[in-house]
Amino acid sequence: MSLKYYLIACLFAVKMCWSQNFMIQPKLKQDALQKVKVLQTDKTNDLNPVTVNADIVWSEDKSQLAIILKASINPGWHTYAFVPDTEPYVAAEAQFTVPNGYLKHDKVEASPSKPYENGVYIYEDQSYFIQYCKVEQPAKGVVSAGLYFQVCDARKCFPPVLLSKEIIIN
Repeated sequence: MSLKYYLIACLFAVKMCWSQNFMIQPKLKQDALQKVKVLQTDKTNDLNPVTVNADIVWSEDKSQLAIILKASINPGWHTYAFVPDTEPYVAAEAQFTVPNGYLKHDKVEASPSKPYENGVYIYEDQSYFIQYCKVEQPAKGVVSAGLYFQVCDARKCFPPVLLSKEIIIN
């Protein structure tokens, strides 16, 4: 095998280990969106304008799970969903880690954002992110769900920060 094909095969293998594209069970999607509605976060204020909480939802047959990350945003503040290269802000990025035996879907579902200005999109009030996972080999461990973001109001922006929660799988 030539070096070129060997490198392509290696890159493909690495990609397959990081994430996968699989069919998400429709009932799990419904249950995850329902969990978003009821999941509570701590209260926000002008010193802590964003709070997060996380939980997991299992499919009925335990072959898939959804990790839900919800953020509450203080009134008058916003985080960024999309920022063009021409703007100085930092877009929110959901970060999920799972134990061995769980494969993350290659796409994270995010709440709808609102157009702002200059091609920027923002989240106000609340945002959520859902990472679906396929259970290849059930295992105990820790799931981590974090949100890296910058938050701003009409007069100031805070530096980017990571807020995260851990969930124990028994």
